[in-house]
Amino acid sequence: MNSYVRLHTSSAYQYTPTARFCQRSLLANERGGCSHTTRLSVSCQGTLVSLDETKSGIRRFPGMSNNYTVKPVYKAIQVLLCLAEADQPLRLSEICRRVGLPKTTVFRYLYTLQVCGLVAHDPERDLYQPGLRLWELGQATREQIDTRAAAVSHMEALRDRFNETVNLGILAGHEVVYLEIVESRHSLRMLAALGGRDPLYSTALGKALLAFLPEEHWAAHLPPTLIPRTLRTLTTMEALKRDLIETRARGFSVDRGENEEGACCIGAPIFDQRGRVVAAVSLSAPDSRIGPALEQEMADAIKQTATEISLRLGYHPNHANLR
Repeated sequence: MNSYVRLHTSSAYQYTPTARFCQRSLLANERGGCSHTTRLSVSCQGTLVSLDETKSGIRRFPGMSNNYTVKPVYKAIQVLLCLAEADQPLRLSEICRRVGLPKTTVFRYLYTLQVCGLVAHDPERDLYQPGLRLWELGQATREQIDTRAAAVSHMEALRDRFNETVNLGILAGHEVVYLEIVESRHSLRMLAALGGRDPLYSTALGKALLAFLPEEHWAAHLPPTLIPRTLRTLTTMEALKRDLIETRARGFSVDRGENEEGACCIGAPIFDQRGRVVAAVSLSAPDSRIGPALEQEMADAIKQTATEISLRLGYHPNHANLR
């Protein structure tokens, strides 16, 4: 479960992203001249794979690193990477040569990737190249990176002001995903897992994201049943709808022990240049440290922080939105 965990002793915070890309490198051979080698390592849930691309353009893939790797998916990704890294569209035979897989296998992978929009095929020239959907995924990733970059300094300032944990989250289906976390320096603090997920309906981040979406979109981001996380979780659509309308009216959301007992969290939405809610930022702390006066001060501060991040993303207050 990716909800908050309570830490009773100070410890160094360390995380490994579920996917990371290592740098390109040029390896020189002192005796035989230079050979151009690119290394790409991807770590995914504990699985590490490496790809070597030599000057000839032929890839040599190592064996699967453990039993959790799905071999057809792994090989299809190599085909996709081959196209993405090529400087021009490729024929089937050239793709097969580069990835070292049989023509029938590569053709099936290409056809499936084409159905998904990740690969485009020119039937007249019989050439393959990256599809529009792959570009869209890249744009979505870039937006997340831009949001995080715009938010971090403001999150650190908010943490320094209140010495409580600050979270940045984005919408993903029925859940909020923690994109960045700046920890409190207290030994007793609230902490979510970076990259972890929690329900939208039980968290301040989630309710800040939901409340500023068009109301007709709410149902699409909620499960059929609102399963209680604690005794305080809102478990009826009527109660949640009232809470979201109040959140929209005041400009911030509150989670008082709805996602985890003993935790209090206050969140506010972040908007992009088009006035769309793209993320949310929140302050979280043990409820024993947050009285009514401090809660209002935190709410004002989190709203201001969200506005400052939004402005960095190109948001203009005159843009139409639901506030």
